[in-house]
Amino acid sequence: MLTEREMRVMELLIEGKRDKAMASIRGVSPRTVYLFTEQAREKMNVKTRIQAAVNFDRMRAAWP
Repeated sequence: MLTEREMRVMELLIEGKRDKAMASIRGVSPRTVYLFTEQAREKMNVKTRIQAAVNFDRMRAAWP
């Protein structure tokens, strides 16, 4: 299960935002954005950020 912060970063990643832009929007450092992305990627058991974004988008589409 992704945390709220990991989900918000995944949403921004789906929109095509880069780490610096996501950091600015979320009010955190680019390193923190990177860590959230990596944690989400590991939880979804995928190898790349793109795979994580695709998986998250599919999960999000399945939500009620």
